[in-house]
Amino acid sequence: MEVQNRFSLLSNEEASDWDTFRNAVTGADSTCLGHAVQPKKEWITDSSWQLIEEKKVARLQGRVEDYKRLTKQCKTQLRKDRQHWADDMAELGELALETGQMKDAFANFRKLRSAGPHVNSPILSSSGQLQLTERPNLLDGRNIMRICSANPSLSHQKT
Repeated sequence: MEVQNRFSLLSNEEASDWDTFRNAVTGADSTCLGHAVQPKKEWITDSSWQLIEEKKVARLQGRVEDYKRLTKQCKTQLRKDRQHWADDMAELGELALETGQMKDAFANFRKLRSAGPHVNSPILSSSGQLQLTERPNLLDGRNIMRICSANPSLSHQKT
């Protein structure tokens, strides 16, 4: 008789008390604070958000083929949306430059720069040999020394 169910003390009454308390707290915070709205990315259109929701539903329902198809559509649509947004930002920046609003122009260009893809391309010498596989930080002396030592014409010569 020593062995007893440890959870036998929990009854339906206690569970319902917890549910009542939880519902009261969540109801009070939603009336006082409101619902938290996730900020949308300004470049994603409503049609893209709809595709994202359809993809989510397909994933949750286990429809693998629909999910794959919707994933491809989402990627394509998001790529188009982002390009359209970038074109609009560039036009606004150019218009601001033409009207002399430098601060607004550079703010638009700064957004474009931070939103752009960060592509690392290999650096080749004039003979076509690979020098670096990533862009060097010009302030980093090790990278500069590696380029100079690989190319004798760039190294410092004493006269």
